[in-house]
Amino acid sequence: MRDKNRPNFPPSFALHVSRSQDEVRGNYGGDDFTALRGYTLKEAITHVYGMNPIRMLVPPSLDGGTRYDFSIVLPAREEWETMKAHIQRGILDYFNLCATRENRSTDGYAITTAEGCTPSPLGDKETEKSQFGFSFSVTFETLHEADDMLGKMKPLSIRALRGISVNGTAKQFCDTLESVLDRPVVNETGLEGNFEWHVEPEGGLGNDFVERLRDQLGLSVAPAKRSVEIIVFDFR
Repeated sequence: MRDKNRPNFPPSFALHVSRSQDEVRGNYGGDDFTALRGYTLKEAITHVYGMNPIRMLVPPSLDGGTRYDFSIVLPAREEWETMKAHIQRGILDYFNLCATRENRSTDGYAITTAEGCTPSPLGDKETEKSQFGFSFSVTFETLHEADDMLGKMKPLSIRALRGISVNGTAKQFCDTLESVLDRPVVNETGLEGNFEWHVEPEGGLGNDFVERLRDQLGLSVAPAKRSVEIIVFDFR
């Protein structure tokens, strides 16, 4: 039975890009196809390059709210890494871009270990689960209206967070923080292995997330200028 979300294109290595004609948004895929519907260019490259938007620089003329459908149907089944490479190449060709990875000094948040408690290590079963995908949730100071079903929101200050729960590595914890914050998050904890990174949200008018992060997980977070990797997209 044919997947209803499978694009109706002849199999090839070509990426099909067109402006979205409706309000449908979603990420659909199988072993031989991917369809990103209603994505902005920055959302699409974030997905296929595997980096947070805060580390992506796109020409201002392409960094607007225009939404596109990106579709590829390959001749045979492929691993995601192979399919991703075809999509990346197709995006660069369609928009006449080049992509350069650079290390730049920028304002960020440095996460280090502090005296006191440490996050709890994951058990063997939870560690095994984390190898196939980690679970997470983030609670904010105020409710933010989602842009749409993809849940896009404006970047936030670290002080806008109330709670977080991540099962995984220190890198996954920092990447999760970075995905919602207004600047890159640099992992300087030196912690290896998989842990339960859990800070329970608390009510009240004040917000002491940074203090609870230190007291409950033994982590210190501070604004700091650091050299971080970014991807710069520019016209050829």
